[in-house]
Amino acid sequence: MKAFKLPGVAMSRKDIDDITELAISQGAKGLAYIIYETEGPRSPILKFMSQEELKMLEEQLNPQVGDMIFF
Repeated sequence: MKAFKLPGVAMSRKDIDDITELAISQGAKGLAYIIYETEGPRSPILKFMSQEELKMLEEQLNPQVGDMIFF
């Protein structure tokens, strides 16, 4: 899995959709994201991820409150 972190970035849904379209135009099948808030991670994809997958991603990228991870 390829992933990257955007530290301290707040993006609108349109910004996220634009980045997703760019990733698809470059050959990706899609792009998922997780937003790290004070209450914890938030994403529509979390319900499909195991705790082990989320832990692996967090260990690799060490997200903090205010960060976004795309994968």
